[in-house]
Amino acid sequence: MDDFNLEKYNEDVKRQAFNTRRRIKSMAMRMTVRGKTQLLKEVKSARARNAMMRRIKEDVVLSRGIFTNFGKVYGEIDRIGYKFPLHGIYLHHGVSRGHPAGNPRKRKDWFNRILDDDIPKLADVVAKHYADAALNSTRMKI
Repeated sequence: MDDFNLEKYNEDVKRQAFNTRRRIKSMAMRMTVRGKTQLLKEVKSARARNAMMRRIKEDVVLSRGIFTNFGKVYGEIDRIGYKFPLHGIYLHHGVSRGHPAGNPRKRKDWFNRILDDDIPKLADVVAKHYADAALNSTRMKI
């Protein structure tokens, strides 16, 4: 596979991974902040208002705390990882201090849905590069 362009492959894989991260961050922002500011205006109790403000700040931290990392073998990206704050898992499972696992609030599938949509796109990127390399390696001259 002499014609396999490793730099172009890594660049395309990173571009797809960063696009997925952008979509995950966007989903986290839409899911967590939407409607809370309006609700905050309607809350009368100072204690409830403070709890709501703390929750809004945590949710903003979630979207800002999403990062992408890569693993390489012989210079080729072979692993993509997404890192985010722990409370993102709790949000996904619908648990919190006031809602334990036995009595969960509504689950919010904010992460897996994006990955399920984007994994086929990543597979297409990888397949394109390897298909081109395989095709080029069959063009042998005698």
